[in-house]
Formats: sequence, C-alpha cells, structure tokens
Amino acid sequence: MPSPIIPGFFNSAGTVNVQTGTTYTLQTTDDGNIVSFENAASTTVTVPLGLGANFRCILVQTAAAGRDARIILAPDSGVTIQGINNAYRTRGPGSKMYIMAYAANLLNVEGDVQTISTPLEISGCVFWLDAADGNSVTQAAGVISQVNDKSGNNFHVTAAGGAQPTYRYGDFGGRNCIRFDGTSDFLQNASSTLLRNLTGWTSFTVSRANSATPAGGSPTVWSVNTGNTKAQEYITLTTGLQSVSARRVQADANAALSGIQANILITQRCCIVDHSTTSARTYINGVADATSSSFGTAGTSDNIGGDIYIGAGVLGSSNWWPGDICEVILFNSVLSDLNRKRVEGYLRTKWPLP
Repeated sequence: MPSPIIPGFFNSAGTVNVQTGTTYTLQTTDDGNIVSFENAASTTVTVPLGLGANFRCILVQTAAAGRDARIILAPDSGVTIQGINNAYRTRGPGSKMYIMAYAANLLNVEGDVQTISTPLEISGCVFWLDAADGNSVTQAAGVISQVNDKSGNNFHVTAAGGAQPTYRYGDFGGRNCIRFDGTSDFLQNASSTLLRNLTGWTSFTVSRANSATPAGGSPTVWSVNTGNTKAQEYITLTTGLQSVSARRVQADANAALSGIQANILITQRCCIVDHSTTSARTYINGVADATSSSFGTAGTSDNIGGDIYIGAGVLGSSNWWPGDICEVILFNSVLSDLNRKRVEGYLRTKWPLP
C-alpha cells in the first residue's frame, strides 16, 4: 500500500506499529512503516537523533481516538524538522503525518498537519495583543480606547485623547490591524509587571510601517519601562535596521543589538527576540538576524518597572510607530527552538508575511 503522496513509501513487507500510550519515540525499525496511535488523548512523538538519512514513515491518529487527539512531534536537540509554517502536529483523529529524511537528522513533514492555534498552547505567555480579534478591541467610529490582553493576565492597554490609534478593517492581508500615526498615538498599561525579575523573555511581533522616512526618533513597536527603559523593540532610522535594547537594573547602560537585514521598515515583518541574562537573538520573517553574548548583566532581580507601551518609547512621549501593529506576544522565558518555531508558525499562518 504506497503512500498517496510519496510512491514506494513502504517497505515491501511494511508493517503497522500500534501504540496505545500518550508518548512514543520513533525507532529505526519504523523506517518504511506505519505507526498508528490509538489513545483517546494526544500523543507526543519524540524524533531522536540517528534515524538515518533515508528514514521515512507515516504516523496515523486513528479515528477511534478522542475528538481533539493529535500527534505532536518533539524533535530532540540536533534534529531539524521542516514543513509548511513549522507545522508539527496533526489536525485530529484520522489525520496522517508523512515524515521523510533528506539528510542525517534533517526531516521534512507533510500531510494533515497544522501549527498551534493560539500562543496560549505554549507555557509562559504573559501578554498577547491580537488586533485581528475585533472582540478584544474597544473602539468608536474606528478610534480605539482599549485593546484587551488575551493572555489571561488582564494587562489591557488603553489610549485617550489625541493619542488614540485607529482600527483598520481588513487592511493587513484581509485581517484587521491597529494603525498608529507616528506622531502621538500609543497604547499603554501603566500598572503591569511585565518582564520583571526574570531569567529571560521572548517577544513576537507582526508590524508594518507606512513610511520609510518617519517624522523622527527610532520608531518603536513596544517598550517596557517606567521612565527608565527595561526593554524595547525599534527601528534604527540611520540604518533602517531592526534593533532591540534592554537592561536589568537602572545602573546598567542600555545594551543594544541591531540586525543585519536592511530595508525592512515598510515590509510586513514578524520579529522575534529572545533575551537570556547576558545574551540575545533576533529573527526577521523566519531568518536569524543578529546575536549578542554581552546583552546586559546577569541576574534575576531588577529595579526597573514593567509598564508596557505599544507603538511608542519611554512613557509614550517619543519614538512613535508610523504604521500598523497586528500582534504582540510576550513570554516570561526564553522559548526552546521548537516552541519558538511553533509560535512563529502560528503567526505565519495567520498573517501575510514574506
């Protein structure tokens, strides 16, 4: 019985390996065969090192399983799995996942697969602004007064007076977005505790500027501060490069890290930043952008507050963002490469990114 996608997928004497538990580690003996999962719950399948450069198999979640049961891949360190939008799990009962290696410890995944459906599936989400969800936005005639934090921590961000951004329907690849004027608009929560006393954090943003030459400053997508910057993501105008800066305590100088990918200001961009004590990494649209091993001082305590500003820098008084912000997600730890790719896959499935 050959695969409908990959002819000759099975060994001539292909077998079905039936599993009834909720965890399983692929074996070299699964090469060319089917592994069937019959538990009513989801099953985590570890993909170990050393399966071979020609390994191939099909994973099946049987129809008898629970309605929400899925197969979820968990590659060991050193194993790279590639597929559409970093999809690592099946859609549900009856779904099939085709795995085929094309080099040692480098595998491709196809079939009835999908990414995570919400960042809350990854532990540690502390802030989530989702402009696509109109139910989370309070507005009148398109003028926004509040956007709810969907993380469950209730760090809702608000705006008032002449600083209110506007809600744009379908303006970002058919999805709604929040538009900032680049001169005064911003959203804030002045009583949050974001990014305080942590060993690290990870941020994800989807945004697009509407001008390659904003009015001035360093246009900022988000910042955490109470007059002294804790962390921020921004564009360096003199170079047009993605940048991020952070510090642990007020006595430290702000450590800055600028990327290397030019001409990203007016493109639709997904930026990922992770910061662990004295190191940081950035990614733009799925491509590693910059790294630093001297990004601040080590420690788990700080004396800088955690108020969050969306679309502006310190205290919302400068560096206003000139364009659209679609999604901002913050985690209270450095995510594993797998979980980082899962959240990125969720964003790439949702938004029209390059």
